[in-house]
Amino acid sequence: MPPITSTEAAGFIPEIWLQSALGYLRNYLTLQKTVTKDTELSESDFRSHGDILHLPKRGALAANDKAEGAVYTVQNPSATTVDLTLNKHKEVTFMVESRAISTANQNFIGGYTEDAAMVLAEQIDKDLFTLQASVAAGQTITGGAAITEANILSARKILVDKKVPASQKKFGVVATSQTNALLQIERLTRWDALGVGSNIAEGTIGSGVRTLESSIGKAHGIEFAESQLVPVVAGAPSTERNLIYSKDAILFASRPLENPDGNLGVQASVITDPESGIALRLLHSYSHKDGGHLVTLDVLYGYTLMRDDHIVLLTTTA
Repeated sequence: MPPITSTEAAGFIPEIWLQSALGYLRNYLTLQKTVTKDTELSESDFRSHGDILHLPKRGALAANDKAEGAVYTVQNPSATTVDLTLNKHKEVTFMVESRAISTANQNFIGGYTEDAAMVLAEQIDKDLFTLQASVAAGQTITGGAAITEANILSARKILVDKKVPASQKKFGVVATSQTNALLQIERLTRWDALGVGSNIAEGTIGSGVRTLESSIGKAHGIEFAESQLVPVVAGAPSTERNLIYSKDAILFASRPLENPDGNLGVQASVITDPESGIALRLLHSYSHKDGGHLVTLDVLYGYTLMRDDHIVLLTTTA
């Protein structure tokens, strides 16, 4: 019997599974796609100590009058540090028995790996949404059953007053129940081939502007997307905690996990996605005891509010 070639064994190569998983991961991320990744910062912007990243945050400066004959006013701004701890190690592990692989006409492991990537993507977004609990009371807008244009304008004013640069990308991620309300706002530039009041080709209004493929549209400089992961706080009535923020409000970082030596009895592959900055690891081994293939997909990451004054919480009633 001739040896099995690498092409015939492609279904058992972790690199191939992992590349496919990364594609699925990107498709299921929403909030994570709109934040600042540490990979977008230069190494001089932060210091690393163990599993903690330290990002210096400069103190505020003021413009002073210079009187003729008087000396300059020397300022000593008080700098602070934003710390991000890489303390989230999430994993999905599954086993596929040899019998299932032998009798099936599909790639079970590859399919489950894609499912695992989807679960990890949702977990990352869920974790990022927990930052809504840290939004200051002065940056919270209480809405009704539906988001209104007045709510969006109020959020925009808060961000402008907090000196968010006009060129800085701004996003809103809202509960799925708010999608119809957004689509009925007259000044929303929609991404579904509809313009404002007339049919306009998507390429005409979206080329070079749209950030998220899943976004609904843009209103007053804020790009909106929906997510089923928006937190809902139980009560009478329950409240949805939608977020409107600038890209620099949240910092996300991920680090590659160890790639163990193949002599240890495990096949492994580690890839950092250049788009999301997420480092995924896939481990594959065979369990003789269980008669099956054991696969783990895991990721190490951390997140924090980088500019806590550049995020607005907009509550709506569920």
